[in-house]
Amino acid sequence: MGLPFVFWDAFGFPKGPSGILKYAEKLLESINSNGIYPTLLTKRNSFFKESTITIEKTQILKNLALRTKWGWSYLAYKQLLEELLNLRDGMQRGEAAIFHGLANTNLPLFDKNSNNFKYVLTVHDLIPILPHAQVSKASAIRFKLQLPKAVKKADRIICVSNWTYSHLVQRFPCCEAKTSVIPHGLGIRRQLSIRQDQLSPKVQLLFVSRWEVYKRFQVILDLLQRLPKNYCFIVVTDKKGRRFLELNGASFVCEKRLVIKSDLTERELERLYCFSDLYVHPSRYEGYGLPAVEALKNGTPIVYCKGHALDELIPKGCGFSLDAEDSIDDWVDVVKGNAALKKNSQFIEERNSFLSNSLSWNQAALATKRVYNTLI
Repeated sequence: MGLPFVFWDAFGFPKGPSGILKYAEKLLESINSNGIYPTLLTKRNSFFKESTITIEKTQILKNLALRTKWGWSYLAYKQLLEELLNLRDGMQRGEAAIFHGLANTNLPLFDKNSNNFKYVLTVHDLIPILPHAQVSKASAIRFKLQLPKAVKKADRIICVSNWTYSHLVQRFPCCEAKTSVIPHGLGIRRQLSIRQDQLSPKVQLLFVSRWEVYKRFQVILDLLQRLPKNYCFIVVTDKKGRRFLELNGASFVCEKRLVIKSDLTERELERLYCFSDLYVHPSRYEGYGLPAVEALKNGTPIVYCKGHALDELIPKGCGFSLDAEDSIDDWVDVVKGNAALKKNSQFIEERNSFLSNSLSWNQAALATKRVYNTLI
């Protein structure tokens, strides 16, 4: 049987540094190379390939009279898909197609049976409905209203980690049989070189994250307050994260112990991963934790808060984990104790083993393709 027509729903992607965004970008590149060319439904197009069709949400919805707080961005789906069905050469109304929601709560508000659509949902995490997540009220309400519907409608579900899978099945036992775990892939590490004049006597710490309360940006400032003056932080974040750090860490910015960056290229980010001494990840929850995994891929040890997906991804010997309740003094001791871990031979051995056992993006794409094939 031939490959189905595939629609990827990218509505709801978070802004700023985002593992969900990177997941879509890398999976798209690899799934294209395996003969599937999804049509993207999205309001943003700066990071997608030319081979996809991007539909601007505002163009579809601008003439609609009904716009409710929780339904306005979904009212046009049936109209949108009718247009796409007519646009695609050779596609007839009764022909099978797959609708893949990439961002946890995407809802296919059209009649799947009459249009012969199958629905795949990727669940990255259930963080907005977990205790102590402290997400925005809008995000929590969206998850509570939409996730149960999305899970019920899905023909197949993909979780990006066993941690996410366990939380999903615990909350929705009925979805266990139709759920698979397909982690993010790991890209090939490029060899980067550094000039002698770029070497610094400072200990460079790195944190990459968009702003959320549960990401615990305050830990970064508390560490800088207690660590020796030769320790500095580079934080790659979004506008909200920048605003918080500039407002509460102005003195560290003036001392050049805190450097805030945004909108970096993949190459620039790789250099930061590669040349930092330690990656510090204080977030209370992570459905996957791609920045930490990317840092380890590029040879940088990890210090992180335990209790989420990084527990299954970061091998022993590649870093150190702390409890969410541990004091900032505990964090200081661990950071100072692991600042030179990068040169440790056991760390290098463990990290090489991690690289050899990790899934590639091509393998992740093939696993996703197999999920599609079960539905046609």
